[in-house]
Amino acid sequence: MIEGGADIQVELGNWAKVHNGILEKLAKAKLDGREAKCLFFLLRMTYGKQEKQHDISLSLWAEGTDIDKRHVKPILDQLIQRRIIYRVDGKRGRGNTAIYGFNKYFEQWDNEEKVPSTVPNKKVPPTVPFVETDLEEKVPSTVPEKVPSTVPIIERKAEKPAAADPNDPMALMRLAYQIVSKFGPSTATEKGKTNLAIACNLIDRYGFMACHRMLDTLKERNAAMIRANKQGIGAPMPYLQTLMEDEQGKAICTPQSSTVNFALEELV
Repeated sequence: MIEGGADIQVELGNWAKVHNGILEKLAKAKLDGREAKCLFFLLRMTYGKQEKQHDISLSLWAEGTDIDKRHVKPILDQLIQRRIIYRVDGKRGRGNTAIYGFNKYFEQWDNEEKVPSTVPNKKVPPTVPFVETDLEEKVPSTVPEKVPSTVPIIERKAEKPAAADPNDPMALMRLAYQIVSKFGPSTATEKGKTNLAIACNLIDRYGFMACHRMLDTLKERNAAMIRANKQGIGAPMPYLQTLMEDEQGKAICTPQSSTVNFALEELV
């Protein structure tokens, strides 16, 4: 075994006779890295021993090329299919190995187009399971997005808020929650009823369009929090109520209007 370049001298022997024509053809052959490693090792074990073919076990292939033994056979099969090397199967039974040789008749090689290797370079990670949350979008279930815990998520959508009905308190509530990138609690819950009551009261007191304009301020405040690496607005309806009170300079009383009473009766 050589220990350095100084040990490689022509007069010391231990060299393979490879015709220049073969080297020229191999230089232009469409081979990937592992195919080339197997081919070089085959030349070492045949021409390097002054032989045309030699019996080589898969373990010896793996040791000589540093390729995982499980991947060696598919690579050799690929080279055989392209007729660059050939194999003579050995006898059946333990300890018997196949005989391999290099096909010097390069005109027989399949070298028109590189055939993709059947063996992956690295172990392919298992497929990440997906949970369908929308007919047009799938989100990996193993990587949930961080959201404020104060408002449970019922549904998440990427599209922009749709046009709102100025007579619908639910529309104002949906817009407020869409601005902070989530839908709020169901109206069947106590928190949902409270938010709907706030929306009804704001519309009765100030009108839908005034509330809608204040949503721009809500959006700016939420974006500023996110840019500052904060959690963002977790309860947009109470926050919107505070903004409207500060803007109008008047407190909002417990909703008593017919619109609010009608909306709350619908929830019972």
